[in-house]
Amino acid sequence: MKAIDLTTLSLSSALNNIPRDQWMTSPVVYREMVFCRRLNGIIRHHIMKGGVDIQCFSDISSEVYVIMQMKMLKILDSVSSFYSVAFRVSELVVASYRKKDYNTVNGKNISLDAPALDDGDNSAMLEILSYEITMADFSEDIIKRVDLSNAKTNLTNKLGLLGWPEDVPRVHKRIGRPRK
Repeated sequence: MKAIDLTTLSLSSALNNIPRDQWMTSPVVYREMVFCRRLNGIIRHHIMKGGVDIQCFSDISSEVYVIMQMKMLKILDSVSSFYSVAFRVSELVVASYRKKDYNTVNGKNISLDAPALDDGDNSAMLEILSYEITMADFSEDIIKRVDLSNAKTNLTNKLGLLGWPEDVPRVHKRIGRPRK
């Protein structure tokens, strides 16, 4: 029987040559995912399409690799469906980064690769980040509420200036499908 050189495999041949029960723990599979140009292209495509900063590529790709190896490889039907599953996982990870704004605080990019504070003290980093995120969210909520109440007041004032036609009743009656 011929020995297989595991150092020069592609991702699909690595999955074909390594026993299925070892996919989740194999460093060869992880390495092939990291160096797979097709998988990295899928991730980069979703980052660009999703409007996430490209500097977050290493964080997002690491999360995709871990999810693929730890969760998705054990339920994968066949090797040929790897990229379709990876496409969806990449899409979901990028969407979660976009929705939760993991890497932005007041418009500043924060990456896991970012350098520490200037004085070298890293103990207060988490408190600083969590405080800034909380204050930014709190101030945005207040601004949205004030804007909404101002918009309602301005609309009511404009309608009052225009007058109300006498043939249109002021009572709002729901039209359409009844509520459940």
